[in-house]
Amino acid sequence: PNDLAGYQAVTEVYCSDRPCLCMLDTGAACNTMPEDLLVGMMCRAAKLGISHESPEYPVAKLEKWKKDEHVDGIAGGKPITLCGSAVVRMELVDKRGNHGPIVLVRCKIFKANTTTWMGFIIGMRALDAVQNGGLGV
Repeated sequence: PNDLAGYQAVTEVYCSDRPCLCMLDTGAACNTMPEDLLVGMMCRAAKLGISHESPEYPVAKLEKWKKDEHVDGIAGGKPITLCGSAVVRMELVDKRGNHGPIVLVRCKIFKANTTTWMGFIIGMRALDAVQNGGLGV
């Protein structure tokens, strides 16, 4: 039978004052997030009065590429259009709920309404050992 597990582990990270779902996927080649989540984070920051210039703003940087990209293997084999990337401030939380360090994670952005997963996917390069340039998760 086929292995239907589909992911490695699901946890939460905090962006501003809100928990966000985060899949830790050692099989993923890149970090991703849906555009809907990004827009929601930015709107929440505006509602809280957090300026985009503040170190508390959840998005450290937005990036637009010169050439369009897409990823496969997320939505039943259909390619998903990427609309750039964002460097996101994520606060890591341990299994007891203790808030830890805030880390910067560059995520490619899925175009809005192209996936049902409404959280982050963190791939192996970011999860790898610190000495290899990862977070050591």
